[in-house]
Amino acid sequence: MIRRNVLIMALLLSLGFNLFLLGAIGSRMGSVSDFRDARPLPPNLSWIIRDLDEDRQQELTSVIEPLATEIIPLRLAMIEAQREVNRLMAWSEFDNDAISTAFADLRAASEAYGARSHEQTIAILGELTEAERQAATNFVRRRGPRDGFSGFGGPGPDGFRPPRPDDIPPPN
Repeated sequence: MIRRNVLIMALLLSLGFNLFLLGAIGSRMGSVSDFRDARPLPPNLSWIIRDLDEDRQQELTSVIEPLATEIIPLRLAMIEAQREVNRLMAWSEFDNDAISTAFADLRAASEAYGARSHEQTIAILGELTEAERQAATNFVRRRGPRDGFSGFGGPGPDGFRPPRPDDIPPPN
């Protein structure tokens, strides 16, 4: 009798565990495409031309380089605003007004950077053929390291690498 109850309990536990795993795997498989399609764009425009032939890359690099120098100050302002928020969050005395102002500044800097970045992306995409736009879309959808880089921010084919937070000296 005890042996039978132990066997039934073990079977019920096994069934529950297997249903849990099946649900987790099914959930993951069903949501993978959602994550893939929602992948963020890299912080510089060179991703758009990485999968194009070398001649076309050279042609479009002359269009991208001036745009890159135009957006760097906006990106630096956003990074600096984030640093200020981080500094205020770690401050020993919490200042509600100061951190509220810092978050507002961060939102404004992020909005300015995002808006200009999107305008530039649209301008470059407008220079591409349908097949080239498809190559750019495929680049964004790829999972894992891209072109040997572990993440966004690596140098593009033109050698440009956007500034990282560690590149910016801390405020005085």
